Parts: sequence; structure tokens; C-alpha cells
Amino acid sequence: MDKKDHKNTVQLALDALYSETTGILNSYSFSADLIHTHLKLPEVHIEDYETWPLTFYRNYVSKNYPVLIKGAGKSLPAVQKWNPEYLNEVIPQKEVTVAVTPNGYADGVALISDKEYFVMPEEINIRYTDFLRFLDRQMENFVCYIQTQNSNLMEDFAELLPDVGSEIKWASQAFDKKPDAVNFWMGDERAVTSMHKDPYENIYCVIDGHKDFMLIPPTDLPYVPYKQYPVKKYKHITPTSFEIESVNGVNNIMWIAVDPLNRKKIFEFSCGTVLPQPVVTSQVSQYDVEENIAQLMTLARIALEKGDVERAEAILEMGIKICDEYQAYIAMPYMYDILASICIATGIPENDSQIVDFKLRLSRIYSSYDENVLAEIGFKKCLMMQEEKILDGDTSLKTGMLYINVLFWYGLHKIKTANYTSAKQLIDSAYSYSMKIRGLTPYQEMVILYTLADLNIQLEDYAIALQNIQSAILLGKGIGSLDLPRCYLKLGKIYIKLGSNEVAKHWLDEAYKLAELFNDREVFEEVEVIFSELSENNVSLK
Repeated sequence: MDKKDHKNTVQLALDALYSETTGILNSYSFSADLIHTHLKLPEVHIEDYETWPLTFYRNYVSKNYPVLIKGAGKSLPAVQKWNPEYLNEVIPQKEVTVAVTPNGYADGVALISDKEYFVMPEEINIRYTDFLRFLDRQMENFVCYIQTQNSNLMEDFAELLPDVGSEIKWASQAFDKKPDAVNFWMGDERAVTSMHKDPYENIYCVIDGHKDFMLIPPTDLPYVPYKQYPVKKYKHITPTSFEIESVNGVNNIMWIAVDPLNRKKIFEFSCGTVLPQPVVTSQVSQYDVEENIAQLMTLARIALEKGDVERAEAILEMGIKICDEYQAYIAMPYMYDILASICIATGIPENDSQIVDFKLRLSRIYSSYDENVLAEIGFKKCLMMQEEKILDGDTSLKTGMLYINVLFWYGLHKIKTANYTSAKQLIDSAYSYSMKIRGLTPYQEMVILYTLADLNIQLEDYAIALQNIQSAILLGKGIGSLDLPRCYLKLGKIYIKLGSNEVAKHWLDEAYKLAELFNDREVFEEVEVIFSELSENNVSLK
């Protein structure tokens, strides 16, 4: 089945669940509206505060729909007042309870000394002004978060209560009761709440900054893996060290065994535990990887729509790292396409090196998947933009290096499509320009020369190929390159083509010895094959 038409196992299982549930409901003449699914979070504005409690309950609470209520907190004095200066003025010397962790995860699973624990934060009591100082400094491995859930706004931060009130009127009307707890939370972007199940109906109001939520519907509960973890607690946390200790009366806890922010862990579980057919393999399904990457792209688009370009770029960069880790190259074009769009949207010209680099990577991906028309268009566009900049007098090293990169990768694409003459022209140009700007490392020069030797062998220009590989060997010797066995092997092959069998044997012997020394089995075995073939064909190697 074509990957593009194939749904991942999670979606198949959910489709079956919803289908079966709807069928059962219909057979008993119930309304299928009891099962609700949606892909986009509803965003609403309160039009009429009198009717809103009923609308809120009917349209969202009763259906277990999450909803984003835009602008609902604007009338709160806290929105205008609360900033570090104001809070420092109102409660500077107040002692506050602060959760401290080395990784930002309070009450979450952590891998410590190759063993997984459910670890609670260290709680310290410090002055509020010191807490602000810690937030401002953002010390590595020392993450602070005010996160107590004992209705701390009422108990510990009563001075701030007039700025927000003890309840949200329309919410109290909708739920027909006042809130059981009103909490004040404060931290930086490193503070993370681990994935958990919450029995409460929650109203969150973001006064300043932003808070990201990742939600799954109750119907997905069967697909959430749980494990038993020993319980520990952090203590004596500093930027350079921490300890863990046992918790009195608590030995183990059942907790969710995946972290939505740890993509690798999710992919492992999705391959091994999700219905209908568990995948009995240690390999992560590329399709599962791409489906999860698609979620990141959605988050990036949402951030971009909100004007948060920096966040969108950070999300996509994370996605690209995942693509690299799992070789999910099909997903990469979309990442780079969105990244290029982000750059252009922020006013960066299309021929900027950053955008050309994105387009170059895109072209390389298209080439690797035999999308040759798209690859050709992309490479040509990149080459044209770099040549125009150089013709306009841009002599910067950055532009020159990117130009060499474009020429080289375009040349490799031409080799892949067996267009050796064009490939030679491109890679020759890359080498010539590298000699002009002197920006490449010896190893990079060596790689270009080795590639040129390969090309000239294909074009049967053995004399030039010989010059290329000899120059590559000189560079390789200078840096002690582990690729020298391959260079000697190539040199031996060229001498065979030239009919100099005795010289060829010398270099093949050198390749053999170095391959043994460097444990390069591929070269070692290829030399043996060459000797065997020559012997069978009665070719003398004196």
C-alpha cells in the first residue's frame, strides 16, 4: 500500500473504535453525537455574558471539548499590572514554596544512572525576590517553578487576589459551584508538566507569556501506555549536581510511560503497543515518525499564524533533528519549505544564504527520492541565486562556501542521473572556486578531488583522474585521513585502466595494508576481489 494513502496504526484503531461505538449507539436509537472528535481546537470570543454559561456548558463542557476563549481575561487588572517589577513591589520579601528540578520536569519520569524513576521536585522556601532572580538568570540544570496546587493563590498569594478575584463568574455559573482551588503558577519555558490524567474541569488563564497544552481525548485512553516506576525525590540540586532520595511511605507508582516531548520514546511505544497489530520489531516505523513530525509542523503553523516566528522556527528545527535521527527524509521537504516561508515572511530576501541553504537541502532530498524534476528545478534556482550574488560583487566567505556547496551537490545529482559531463563541469567549478577563496578544510578538498577522480574514470579520462586522486592522497596524508585506503584503491584501479599492472599492484597492496590497519572491511574485501578477478583473467601482477 502506498505510504501516502496509508494511515498510521493509531488512527486506524481510533477509526475502528469510533465506528463501532457509533454503530452500537445507533442500534439502540441513541444519538451518535455522544462521540465527538475534532482536529482543530475551537477558538471563540464571548459575545453575550448572560447566555455564555449555558453555551459554554452545552457546546464544550458536556462534550468534553477543550476550547480556547480569546480575550476572556482582558478585563482582569492582573493583565495590565502583573510584571516582575509590580510583583516584586507587592510581595518582595514573601517566602514562597518553589519546585526545583534539574530538567524542568516536576512529578515526571527521569532516567538516572540508566534507570527510570518517577521523580518529585525538591521544594525549597525562598523569598519571592530570590525566585525572580533565579528566573532571570536561568541557570543550567536548575529550573524553578511555582506550582503548588493547594489553592495557593488564596493561601500563599492573597496579596494578589484583588487583581484576579476568587472565581470566574461565568465558570461558577456553568459548573454550578465555586472552584475547589485557585492556583497561581509561575515559571519559564523550561518548566514542563508531565503527561497526566486530570479528573477536574479546569479553566486556565494566561496572564503573561504563553503556555502550551498537548491534549488527547478520553477515547484514546486505551492507547496510552502505563508502567510502574519506583518513586524518588530530588534533593540538593545545584547547577552542577543533584541527588535523589526515597519518599517516605511511597515505593512505586503507575505513571504514563511516554513523554509527548520525547518523540523517540513515543515512536517506540507506538510501534510496540498500539492496536490493532503490534509491530514486533526494534525498528521505528518511518510512517509513524512522519505522522508525529506532521504534528510538529501543525504546531509550527499555529505559532506562525500567531506571529510567533521564533517559536515556529524552533519547533521546525526540532522536527528536522528528528528527521535526521530517523532518516525520515520524506517529511523534510515540508520542514524546509515552511522554514523558507518563515524567513521570507520576516522580510529576509529570497536569495539570502539561509533561504538558499533551505532550498538546497530540499533539492538534495528530492534527489535522494528520485524526484529528479523537482531536484533539478531546486538546484538550478540555488545556483542562479548564488551566481547572481557573486556577479553583484558579494565576495563574502559565507556566500562563496554556499556556492561551492550548491555546485558540489548539484554535481552529485548529475552523477546520480548519469549526466557525467555536466557533473564534471559543476564539480570542477566547485574545486576551482574553493582554490580561489581558500575556505575549505583539507578533508573537504580531498572529497571533491576523489569525486572528480571518479567522474574522470567514468569519462575515461584516466590521466586527469590520476592527477585528481594523487592530489587527494597528498591531502589525506597531511591530515592522516581514514579514507586513505579508498584513495589507494582508486589509484590502483586507475593504473589497471592505464595498463600499468605492476604499479597498480603496489597501490592495491598499500590499500590492503591500510584497510587492515584501519579495519576497513569494504576496501579489504574489494582488493581481494580485484586480485582474484585479475588472476582468473590471467592478468599478470608482477
